[in-house]
Amino acid sequence: MFLILGFLAYGQKKLNQNEKEVFVSGLVQKAMEFKNKDGQKSILYIEDALQNADKVKNPNILTDLYDAAGQVYFSQEIYDLALKYYNEELYVMRENGIKKLYIPLKGIGNVYNLSKQNDKAKSFYQEALKELDTNKPDTISIRISNNLGVIEHKEKQFDKAITTFRDAYKSSVALKDTVGQIMSLQNIGLVYFELDDFNNALKNTFLAEDLAKKNKSYYDLAQINYNIGYGYRNIAKDQNKAKTYLLEAFKISNEHRFDLIKKATSEELAAIYESENDPKSALFYLHITKDLNDKKLLQQSKDQISILELKYRQKTKDNELAAAKDRYTILMLAGFVALVLLVLVFVLFYKLQQTKLKKRNAENELLITQLEEKNREITEKNLKAIQTREILDNTSKRLQEVKESSGTKTKHLITQIIGDLKNNPGRFNDGEFEKLFKETHEDFYKKLLAKYPDLTRNEIRLCAFLKMNLSSKEISAITQQSYNSITIARHRLRKKLGIDENQNLTNYLLSF
Repeated sequence: MFLILGFLAYGQKKLNQNEKEVFVSGLVQKAMEFKNKDGQKSILYIEDALQNADKVKNPNILTDLYDAAGQVYFSQEIYDLALKYYNEELYVMRENGIKKLYIPLKGIGNVYNLSKQNDKAKSFYQEALKELDTNKPDTISIRISNNLGVIEHKEKQFDKAITTFRDAYKSSVALKDTVGQIMSLQNIGLVYFELDDFNNALKNTFLAEDLAKKNKSYYDLAQINYNIGYGYRNIAKDQNKAKTYLLEAFKISNEHRFDLIKKATSEELAAIYESENDPKSALFYLHITKDLNDKKLLQQSKDQISILELKYRQKTKDNELAAAKDRYTILMLAGFVALVLLVLVFVLFYKLQQTKLKKRNAENELLITQLEEKNREITEKNLKAIQTREILDNTSKRLQEVKESSGTKTKHLITQIIGDLKNNPGRFNDGEFEKLFKETHEDFYKKLLAKYPDLTRNEIRLCAFLKMNLSSKEISAITQQSYNSITIARHRLRKKLGIDENQNLTNYLLSF
């Protein structure tokens, strides 16, 4: 029965655990769904999921949660929290032997990259690539390689950056990864633009444009047209061609709400129209630039407020967790102190009991010694009484024999001597015996009289002799009564005590 109940309880607990983990997985899915649509809603979902992280036992679900948290906070430019949860993901993976460590390593690299900590970013990107099989490149390794190339470009390591981008392009061609090809070609074109190598810049950028058109990658098309227009205006100094590509970039970005590209394009077009003495067109694009700047500032303000609120909630949560940890530590410490005190009390109590036990044993040993001495004293007195009685009896018998053969005067003298012997002070002292017996057998009289209150003094004395395991002959010698008198007294006592003839009277009295 207990086994069945235990199995049912375990099953219920397992079910509850699965329900909690399904709930958390649902929140993670919602957070990722709104990541690029509504950042604040995405954060609310991920916060709810993180509040239930302690209920998740499955390490795979836990790593998914932390990875989603890293991505959500990264998308909202909350880099400190993004870094925190990517590191949590990395820790859980290492603790549980989960592979794909390159995922959090890449995330950490991205955080450091956008935080302009190039050395740290490169370190984590390189570590992520080591976790991947570089002999079998995939889309992730291509993205990481492009990120490394961007850092090398920032650091003015142009040749190294071009080599990294070309390797990434070759890998993406082998994998038929169009997105990777577009990204690599655009990055190569940007490096050549900065090197003022306009022909190579256009060559790679046009290749990227063809691929973007086939793939309908509108964001890439807007970015490519902006890059070409920027190149024609600032490098080739051809404003007409620059305007053509910039207008195309503006059109695409306006249709698809790519505000960052739209703003950059508007700034370039305003400058071109101003140089062409077209104030109306220049003003139009300046107004767009201003509106987008205002919009950006407003959004940045909202984002900053949201970030502050989020950090406040996170700080509050961390403080609550720290307070809970402190309370737990205090409780553990209090419990430990209480346990130590309890052990000390137990030890002291044990020692006290041991001391009392030793004292009691010593007292018992002393009482036993005293009892043995009293018993020995009674026995010695009884033996002395028996010996004295035997001597007196023998002396009386011998005097009686002499008396029969003596004269009248001598007979009278012998009769006086025999009388004196019978009344000598060495005979049995009833009071002294009773005193000694009570000292050694204190409870005997109490128990005996409690059960047989009608016993006479002589019967009580006979019971005491029998308690000492004395025979009728020994009792006779001590009390100076005849053997027959003692035998009759024993018989009467047996009847008064209600003992069967088959039961030993001495053994019965020894039980008291």
